[in-house]
Amino acid sequence: MRVRGATRTASDGGFSLLEMAIAITLLLAIIGPLMYLYSTGSLTTSAGHSTAMLACLAGQERLKNDLEQIAFPDQVDEDDQGTRPPSYKIEEPGPDEGSKISFWVPVTRAPGEPMQRRLKLVAVSYYLKPIAGTPGGYLIRREGTGPEHSVASVVLRRLWFRRLQPPAGTNAATAADFTPGSEATLPPDLMRVTLTAVAEAASEEKLDRNDARRVHEFTLSFLASLRESSLPYRIREPDAGDHYQFLVPTGTLP
Repeated sequence: MRVRGATRTASDGGFSLLEMAIAITLLLAIIGPLMYLYSTGSLTTSAGHSTAMLACLAGQERLKNDLEQIAFPDQVDEDDQGTRPPSYKIEEPGPDEGSKISFWVPVTRAPGEPMQRRLKLVAVSYYLKPIAGTPGGYLIRREGTGPEHSVASVVLRRLWFRRLQPPAGTNAATAADFTPGSEATLPPDLMRVTLTAVAEAASEEKLDRNDARRVHEFTLSFLASLRESSLPYRIREPDAGDHYQFLVPTGTLP
């Protein structure tokens, strides 16, 4: 007896090799561009984060290098209450927190130049120079009355200086506004410096985007001391007994 339909061709049971090859080709044609776009987006995101991070690190290192040299001039008191001229200033918007700082550092000596009896100090300022059409600006360093210089073309969205300890005369009721609870046990006269760098200058709208094409930013914070060190740049002269070197400011703080 012959059974009807007992013989079947290879194509009756599934895809032939040719059909399978065509299907895989079409699948790759669809998935390939998607994978490429995903890979490109990931690389762009990584590059954006890296650029912002490097900008923050460059700004931090330049600031820390100067803040570690902060000096307090040997000056007479200005008034009858014994008030000394300020050795640093934090401005905009208030006297103890803001986006601009000025302080004294020793004038750089030329190679081989001997140490002088009276060591001159120069005022150094850090602030942001606004970039038109963006909420940020270039990190600027200015020494004395000289020209302003951009710090490694660093673009910051935020630069902030905040003392951790309350200023003199602050009562206990408002002291908590200046000293966060987690930092209350730290030594006095510490300042927290916060920098937020962006990968590139952009508008507020673009910076606030949540998709992969946003301009990435990176925030970094560190502590710096505003306390007068123990004879920081007063070098004992062996032939002069207990006399120490004087620190003389040149000009005034801006």
